Amino acid sequence: MKEYRWMSILLLIILVSCRSKRTSNIDDGEHLDIYERVDMLYSADRFEEMIPVLDSLISIDSTKGKLFFMRGYSKGMLLDRLGSTRDYIKSASLDYRTSDSYYNAALNVSFDNDRLCLKYLKMSLQANPNNINAKSEFLQCMDRIGNR
Repeated sequence: MKEYRWMSILLLIILVSCRSKRTSNIDDGEHLDIYERVDMLYSADRFEEMIPVLDSLISIDSTKGKLFFMRGYSKGMLLDRLGSTRDYIKSASLDYRTSDSYYNAALNVSFDNDRLCLKYLKMSLQANPNNINAKSEFLQCMDRIGNR
């Protein structure tokens, strides 16, 4: 337990030092805030690089649904459907883009488990009854299992 505390403190010190202003002749544009770095990697579809950064941020503050959503998307793009699904469910539980989170989780499991897919789609539609994509996928899933 003490090891985790020391590792957390060390990581926090590193992150704080990365955020501090540097007095060098290097252009300030090269020193990105860690959240800016995540956004930049996300926008550039650099998912393999982004996941460790998100892991670090989540270990510091696991209450930010956006971080889980972004990591879920990244893992999904790298075909880690199970990890992606877990992160989307966590994102939804933290009330971040709840309908989208459940919808994305449903898409991940739709390859293997139509019943679980339906469960997540229902949750997506509960969060946003106007989610057209979730409605469409729900009907397709119902057709696949013969309940329509």
